[in-house]
Amino acid sequence: AGSFSGSTGVYVAGSRQPVALLGGHTGGVTQVQWTRDSRYILTGARRDGRILCWDIRQSRAPLCAYARAAPTHQRIGFDLSVNSETLVTGSKDGAVRAYSTYAPECPPAVLLTYADAVSAACLHPSLPLLAVAVGERSFPLPHSCRGVEEVWQGGKRRRGLAETEAEEGEDCRF
Repeated sequence: AGSFSGSTGVYVAGSRQPVALLGGHTGGVTQVQWTRDSRYILTGARRDGRILCWDIRQSRAPLCAYARAAPTHQRIGFDLSVNSETLVTGSKDGAVRAYSTYAPECPPAVLLTYADAVSAACLHPSLPLLAVAVGERSFPLPHSCRGVEEVWQGGKRRRGLAETEAEEGEDCRF
């Protein structure tokens, strides 16, 4: 069971106490998935650019991490192939990445790219098909947009109010 605190509890049916508590995420855990052989658990979280892989037999620290762009509170989903050899994940930067679970140190293959965030990537269990969910909210605002933006002032990064001009009918994104 994932939590808002960034940890995942592994429970035995009927027990209220976890047999393992897996920490390590910087945001709330939004997805937990077992591998086919039930030896490993993959966890993903909001505002965390990593999918963590845990060996359930040695659960003190993650076995490895798979990188993805997930800097927002938006849930970004991932999936494993039926044989657990391939991990696919969406990302805020619009890329659908595929990792080999046997070689997590290798860079991922980028399968698809979109202009908007990919909030889910799901493999069909018996056919060579990949389903993705693409898109994010943007709001058309008239003539100017106001929002909070990070700016550099005096060599230090600060958050400040920024105003951006937009053409009529154009979307402002923050």
